[in-house]
Amino acid sequence: GCTGGVGQVVLTAQGNGIVMKYDLREPNSCGQAIYRRRSPRGLQLSVKAVVTPDIYNTAKGISPFMMCLGGHGPTVEAYDLRRLPCVAAKPLQMYRPQGLPESLNETHLGMEVEVSVSGLAYSKDRGEILVSFQGDQIYGFHTADAACGEGGGTNEAWSLGGHINSHTFLKSVTYFGPREEYIACGDDLAHTWIWDRRSGMLVNLVCTDMSVANGCVPHPFLPMLACWGIDDMVKVLAVGGRYSSFKKDESVDKACLLYTSDAADEEDS
Repeated sequence: GCTGGVGQVVLTAQGNGIVMKYDLREPNSCGQAIYRRRSPRGLQLSVKAVVTPDIYNTAKGISPFMMCLGGHGPTVEAYDLRRLPCVAAKPLQMYRPQGLPESLNETHLGMEVEVSVSGLAYSKDRGEILVSFQGDQIYGFHTADAACGEGGGTNEAWSLGGHINSHTFLKSVTYFGPREEYIACGDDLAHTWIWDRRSGMLVNLVCTDMSVANGCVPHPFLPMLACWGIDDMVKVLAVGGRYSSFKKDESVDKACLLYTSDAADEEDS
């Protein structure tokens, strides 16, 4: 995640439960640990995703000083960056799908191990946050309904599914379109899924990798996505209003492919 006006501060999530802050305005900065995630019993928990809202988003429940994070377990927490680092800092907001266990250390069919946050995204102009779960679905939460961390978690407003997200733990989720009309996410079967945000209907399915599609990032204003998986190639695709055909003998939908990182390497050589 990036914060600090125009992205001068970078936040990174780590598997050991630590969130690091790097200020790009400071030369040779080695970073600062601002948060350590632990369970109520003091057990170390990983942080797999961290995100900050757009500084121009003035929706209810949104602040430019917020940091939202998640990892193992069903709970997503939002903190005030101005209060960190502080061991006693409490979350400002908590989000949790109502069908998942209520606490991080609760034993319920092993879900506290199998379900974890794999991706987070704030809306740019609405009070809304997307959460993609490994082993489960994608959920949308309204920040205006967010409960205080001491009072429990806010349940989802809606959910999306149909895709498989279990093999890798870093599948991002993103809004897509000039007005964020769509939501995009990768799956274990090498496809990028695109849903209509309002209706929840699947509007496009594009083959974007050889094995697993881990994530995608939208162009700021054109109908294009930069997609990646577990290989070393990034694909830039033009996404139209149609389903792409599934080709078992091809790793990527050639009708949508515009550019690959391999092509850039060949040009440089």
